[in-house]
Amino acid sequence: MVPDFTRIGATIMFALALTELGADRLSRLIMQLLAVGGGFLAGFAIAWLLGMAIDKWVTGRESPFFMHKVARMLGGLIGAIIVAMIVFGDGNGGGGGRGDGEGSGKLPAKNGGAETPDTSTVPTTVVLPKDVPPVSELVKVTILGGEEVPKDSQRFYKLDGDAQPITLVELRERFQTRKQSTTKSLGLEIRLSDRTDPDGGAVRQLERWRKDEAISVTYPGSK
Repeated sequence: MVPDFTRIGATIMFALALTELGADRLSRLIMQLLAVGGGFLAGFAIAWLLGMAIDKWVTGRESPFFMHKVARMLGGLIGAIIVAMIVFGDGNGGGGGRGDGEGSGKLPAKNGGAETPDTSTVPTTVVLPKDVPPVSELVKVTILGGEEVPKDSQRFYKLDGDAQPITLVELRERFQTRKQSTTKSLGLEIRLSDRTDPDGGAVRQLERWRKDEAISVTYPGSK
């Protein structure tokens, strides 16, 4: 019997992909897929009950079976799509959550000592293109995380002196407005709060924006 090398290769690639995901991401993906399956079942059940209700109280007769079957499948698909949009939507890096994750951003305590902020993944210096002018003024931004972020919002950023956090879109608008109102070269001074995940979506999105705009940045440390 000749081995099916195509199937063997696909199995190996699938196993390697699962290995690359890591235990945390793999478990999160499984939970998200189960949630999508639950959405399908919920939509299927709702369409089934709705169809029976229409037959009993609206038309007064039983509809063809194939119409019920199509309606149930459509209901299941709609339910699965809605749940998928929630759990796989723009969560800014953390599934369907707020994007920055709920990690504390701290290293485990050693020998019973206190936890220390993990800033090992945050760059302390940034190499800028040669055409970027030297910075003469810094806009100070703190990236929030965990309970510091208002519920069901994308307000991960807080400008120095502001009482309320803002979204990345609002931060970009404020930065551009300030840039247009001065002749100085502006840069960013970014701080991470104690609850911010250095690898979270809020940090990555800010990094992506400032790189696209060639904005210089410094990370003086955690808040």
